[in-house]
Amino acid sequence: LQTQAADNVSVSGNPNPGTDVETSDYKQIQESIIVGRESDIESIVNALLDTSNLENDIFDVAIVGKGAIGKTTLAKLVYTDKIVVDHFDLRAADLNTRNFELPPLSEHDSFYLFSRIAFGQQKPSEHLIQLAKKYLHHCGGIPLAVVALASVLHATDEDEWEDFFASLERVEKYEFRDNHPTFKIIKQRYSHYPSPLKACFS
Repeated sequence: LQTQAADNVSVSGNPNPGTDVETSDYKQIQESIIVGRESDIESIVNALLDTSNLENDIFDVAIVGKGAIGKTTLAKLVYTDKIVVDHFDLRAADLNTRNFELPPLSEHDSFYLFSRIAFGQQKPSEHLIQLAKKYLHHCGGIPLAVVALASVLHATDEDEWEDFFASLERVEKYEFRDNHPTFKIIKQRYSHYPSPLKACFS
């Protein structure tokens, strides 16, 4: 699988049923943390198995979406999916065409992903749950932003949550050159680093 910085990723293959393609440990690792993408994986796999659009014995399904929304992760999961491996001799990831748009995570899936990281095995108070639901819109359904936000707030008390979200509201009052949701979350994460650690990024 070849990956590059791009807004679209595609998985291509030659039909060759029964080909023994070695899968990596990537899928086993990522399947335990992938959230809200089961139907997307199924849609892409079904598209790859659809021979009605066969051109020159090559199947090509592109994945497009916002930066950090999980296109490459999804492509790798599809790449190693057992059904796909059993039916295709996958050759490459082509980063040129477009036809499958990857949507942001739903509010439910965003909260589920956030909770797994921020709360872990602990049972949060209703107040923390409501705070999380109130401010998760800052992440815009971008998995990286959700993970960054949850990582900042993991193992912190309610007062720290209140302070963090108050500062996040202040951030929204300013206009940044990059208004991407991930940028805002990461900027807030940076602001909470101790001075010696901030110096590493200067």
